[in-house]
Amino acid sequence: MSFSVAIDYLIVGGEPVPADSAILSPPKLKRNWDVRPGFGIQGAFCVYTGEGLAAFDVTFNFVDEDTEPLWDAWASRYLVAPKGTKPAALGIYHPLLMKAPFKIQNVQVTDIEGWSFISPGHWQTRLSLLEYRPPAPFKPAKTEPVVPAVDKVPIAKPKTELELKIQEAAARLKDVANQGR
Repeated sequence: MSFSVAIDYLIVGGEPVPADSAILSPPKLKRNWDVRPGFGIQGAFCVYTGEGLAAFDVTFNFVDEDTEPLWDAWASRYLVAPKGTKPAALGIYHPLLMKAPFKIQNVQVTDIEGWSFISPGHWQTRLSLLEYRPPAPFKPAKTEPVVPAVDKVPIAKPKTELELKIQEAAARLKDVANQGR
C-alpha cells in the first residue's frame, strides 16, 4: 500500500464505521525507559523496560444526514458498555495501522469527543484509541527443589525421671481424649 492512496474508512468490529470520512492521526508508540542516576561521578544511564501501547485519534466527518441513524446504531453497539462492566476490546483494521512497527489489530476506546459543528451540514466527532494487548500469562520462575517436611516427629526417649512422668501423663491424656470420640 502506498502512502499516496487516500483511504477514508475504518473497519471496527468487522464492519465499516458509518461515517462520510475517517481521518487517523498518526499513532504514537511509546518506548519505556527507566533513567537511573549514575554511580559516583558517572553520568545517568537508561534501562529499556519494554514497549508501551500505541495511542491515536480518529476523526469522523459527517456531511450526509442519512449517515446519522447508521452512526447511532453503530455507536450503540460498539461504544456503549453496560453499567458496571468493562468495555470490550474492539478489532480494528486500517492499512496504515497494519504497517510495522505498529501492527495494531485491537483497541480500547479511551475518549469519546462530543459533536463539533464545522459548517452548515458538516459535523464531526473524535474517538481516542489505545492499542489493546491482553495480559501475558503468568509463568512462575523455576525454583530449586525443596526437601519435604517431616510429617511425623519421632518421640524422644526420656532422659530423666521427670521427662518419663511427663511422657506417661501425655499418653494418658491422649487415651482419655481418644475415648471421648
